[in-house]
Amino acid sequence: MRVVRRMVQRAVSAHLLAFTICVTLSPQRLHAQGAVDRDCEQTLVRGITPSTLSSPWRDRHPDVAYENMKSRMANDEWLVLVDSIALGVENDSSLAEPQRVHLAANVRRLRDELAFVDAGPNSDVLRRTAQNISLGRFRIEASRVRPGVYFLFRGTADSVVVDSTLSTDTRRAVCWRAIAVARMLTAYGALARTDATARLREASTRWDNYGNKGYSQFPWELALNSAGFSRSSVDPPKSQLIFLHPSLGVELLAPSISQLDKTRRVNTIAIEPFGYIRYTDSRALYYGLSAVVSLPGDRSAGLGAIAHVGQYVKLGYIFVRSPSERGQGRYGLLVSADFYQFFSSVPAQLRQAKSAALTRLRGAEIDRLPPS
Repeated sequence: MRVVRRMVQRAVSAHLLAFTICVTLSPQRLHAQGAVDRDCEQTLVRGITPSTLSSPWRDRHPDVAYENMKSRMANDEWLVLVDSIALGVENDSSLAEPQRVHLAANVRRLRDELAFVDAGPNSDVLRRTAQNISLGRFRIEASRVRPGVYFLFRGTADSVVVDSTLSTDTRRAVCWRAIAVARMLTAYGALARTDATARLREASTRWDNYGNKGYSQFPWELALNSAGFSRSSVDPPKSQLIFLHPSLGVELLAPSISQLDKTRRVNTIAIEPFGYIRYTDSRALYYGLSAVVSLPGDRSAGLGAIAHVGQYVKLGYIFVRSPSERGQGRYGLLVSADFYQFFSSVPAQLRQAKSAALTRLRGAEIDRLPPS
């Protein structure tokens, strides 16, 4: 019993010691991390009411700083605005020298990018696409493995690490300015974001039109057309090959133009051995031509061609040779319907191609833009 009592006492003592260490050290650590979060986490910073701050931080709060930028932004004076930000960095006594140097370098890069866009012959296009502007440059990233640590310009030669080793003034001078500039760049990228969203919506509509309004493809046709499709394209194919495509049709046959009173109606199976169609830019309409073989059951097969104009117009010309008279036959029209389109859903391969294309477009155009 004495041995058991001694083991219990030792275990209790060890737990008390560990608890004492945690109580002694954790508040300091948590306080340091919490302070950094309050200075750099955008949601927490913008949750601070500027009027509760003492001077000069009241006027340097990101919301106040952004409000002061609006008149310049409304007048499209982006270079003047960035010059004022550069001057503020240079004269900010709250900044330690390494942070000042790195901030200033990135502000200069931003100015160079804006100047390049303004000086270009296609400045409106460059502004609308924002291809030459690093709109996410001043985005603050929180460390995923080190609580209370934030990064700016990560992966560059002028990266900045903000943590509890920096003073509150330095943290605010870095993070609050970055939050305000990031909001400014979000406003600058509004046109590009709207344009990218519109392109994504238009591409999605083209894929839907191609799948729902295009000429149906049997599995072997889908494989044939997929072989020549560029996997890097964000749009569906604009042309389509027809190969051994069966459909149902109706033949209107007459011995000749002068004997239309002897026209007969014959139900038939039409097979298009080969053909080609071309889509409009919206993929909502297509037109093309294909060879056709009509198989009207117990009657002679007919040969001809069929024209395609959209999903509802399939009109062909057929010649049916007479088995009793050499060189003689019947001529007529073939009206075909793409019934396969109505009872088959959009193939899974097309749905996957649409998803992959929109993902590429979203990654190229939207994900690189800062959120509104």
